[in-house]
Amino acid sequence: MSAYYIVLHMLKRKWDETRIRRILLVLSVLFGHFFVFTLAFTRFILYQLSTLLFISKPNQMAFTIFCFGIIYPNQVLSISFLCPLLLQLVSYFCTEHKWIVQKMILIGLMFIYFKKVNLISLLFFNIFRKLYGLIFLFGFTVYDLIHLKLPDLTIHYAPKILFIVLFIIFYIQCLKHFQWKYLCIFIVPFLEIYCNPFFQVYTLNIGQADCSIIVEPFHKSVVMIDCGQNLYRDNVERIIMPFLENKNIHTIDTLILTHDDFDHNGGYESLKDKIEIKQVIEDSNDKVNVDYPFYLLLSEREAKDTNDSSIISYFTYDHFTYLFMGDASKQIEKQLMATYDLKADVVKVGHHGSNTSSDSDFLDSLDCKIALISAGYKNKYGHPSVETLKTLETLHINTLCTSDCGSIAIYSLFHLSFLVTNDGMFGIIWT
Repeated sequence: MSAYYIVLHMLKRKWDETRIRRILLVLSVLFGHFFVFTLAFTRFILYQLSTLLFISKPNQMAFTIFCFGIIYPNQVLSISFLCPLLLQLVSYFCTEHKWIVQKMILIGLMFIYFKKVNLISLLFFNIFRKLYGLIFLFGFTVYDLIHLKLPDLTIHYAPKILFIVLFIIFYIQCLKHFQWKYLCIFIVPFLEIYCNPFFQVYTLNIGQADCSIIVEPFHKSVVMIDCGQNLYRDNVERIIMPFLENKNIHTIDTLILTHDDFDHNGGYESLKDKIEIKQVIEDSNDKVNVDYPFYLLLSEREAKDTNDSSIISYFTYDHFTYLFMGDASKQIEKQLMATYDLKADVVKVGHHGSNTSSDSDFLDSLDCKIALISAGYKNKYGHPSVETLKTLETLHINTLCTSDCGSIAIYSLFHLSFLVTNDGMFGIIWT
């Protein structure tokens, strides 16, 4: 598109503009035919066609919107269409401070669609657009013309409904009359992150592996228990990091690696390069740096293998208690019963629901209401086992497995607790 305008301005000195636009329109269609009609390129061609058919700007925009909606009815909210349309409306209706309004729109759209904004790219957009136009023109003849890498000054923010509603309201107001107070909308991202009053416990659906995230209200702390990998995809790249970014989590205060198995700690090397981790715990004698009761149980135990050495996490918030067992076996469960008088509202059962864990007497002694299981869909180990599921059913413990319902989220506020799953299940937990 930049190349189009560069050629247009060069030829306008010699030829009539309407004639040039007709020629370039034909060349653009041929280019799309031989290469690809992207959404942005299709919208661009439709707009160029509208300039030849209509004189008034409103008619041109109406024609573009109408034709694009017919060709791509499911893509009218794509950023490839929406971004240039909103900028065009600003150019036509906004009478003052157009540059500031355009930057506000770009920042809002970047947050909504990509959850991040590169400030360098944003501020120098017009320069880079022209530069890339030149590169595009000469890139056909000069091999490997340039490798342009922009400085990284990126702000990450995943907007919620409040920001989106305010963005729409302020945009409409800016088309009528710009006021400097509208810039206050960009304070929302920095406030909204720290305004969530709920204690949050997430069990991610990462296949035959484990990863749980505990977020204290108002983002006071973030604890992650395990960051497992599997053989079929990079869980950190594909699931864990997108989840953290979507929750506006940019620092992990404590990462607990329960034991040295690939499906529990295999993602650590990748994760530490992508996000700041303040504390890593690999021993039950360590202390979790949070302000609520969080204990690592059975620091002294008789363990026959790596699984039995799993760090066992026990924490309480809003009068609601959680027990995360790692891959500990029934032998360790018996040691827990002999050492502590444990009660738990939610238990993440040991070893992905294997029959090597989840002793009936142990689960009964916990008096728990919900059992969480992290297991891969149709995994080769047969997790969770039929025996474990029957035990949980007999004890009337509500069981949720990631292989069936996807990721599981539990929220609590004072005495109110409820859970939500990826497949749409919602339930209130009474304490």
